[in-house]
Amino acid sequence: MVSLTAISKPEPNATELLPPTILIVDDDPDIVLVLHDLLQHVGYRVLDAGTGADALAKTKATSPSAVLLDLMLPDMDGLSVLTLLKQLDPVLPVIMLTAFVEVRRSMLPSPRVPSDI
Repeated sequence: MVSLTAISKPEPNATELLPPTILIVDDDPDIVLVLHDLLQHVGYRVLDAGTGADALAKTKATSPSAVLLDLMLPDMDGLSVLTLLKQLDPVLPVIMLTAFVEVRRSMLPSPRVPSDI
């Protein structure tokens, strides 16, 4: 019988030790606080950005695993940020958020925007 403790595991590298990083992009500090606490509680590393420019800079610097992106930001709209994020990393998962109950059709992606973003 082979003991499971006798089987050695390969040493993990530094990236395997870090939890996935989620970037929260929202200018509402209450929303950021709730999402940050929830995601950190379940084991994610969490970063936040209050503007589109800050989100782009943090994405370039940290390569997050996913982004939670508000539709309305003080410096640019979320769809513009989405387009720029996808230029930086085409496979980056991005979840769009909004506090508005109704999103006008004019705010939704146009047919020229690839459907996979």
